[in-house]
Amino acid sequence: MKILQSLRSFILPMKILDELLPDRGIIYEVGSGYGFIGIYLARSKTERDVVCIDINKDKIRQTLSTKVTTNLHGEVSDALKFTYQKCTGVVMSDFLHHVPYKIQESILKK
Repeated sequence: MKILQSLRSFILPMKILDELLPDRGIIYEVGSGYGFIGIYLARSKTERDVVCIDINKDKIRQTLSTKVTTNLHGEVSDALKFTYQKCTGVVMSDFLHHVPYKIQESILKK
């Protein structure tokens, strides 16, 4: 897992995402998988509440087992059915192409 996380961190522009997102407020990582981005964002700015959302309960469980910080949260939910609160940022990385095209626009509107 640590090797996969290191490779993913190398491929993804984590620092750029971190700089573009607000330093505080709720940040959703939709379709988070193992939550690599969410973990990074939560560690980076402790005034953010980062919520990792994924339909796979095992991936969310593994994300939360890292216990990196108290501002990292996980929700097992379908991205379209999740009840979003007002937030300051959203990240969808490597996610939308897994969803049927007809549903993508509905997810983006939510």
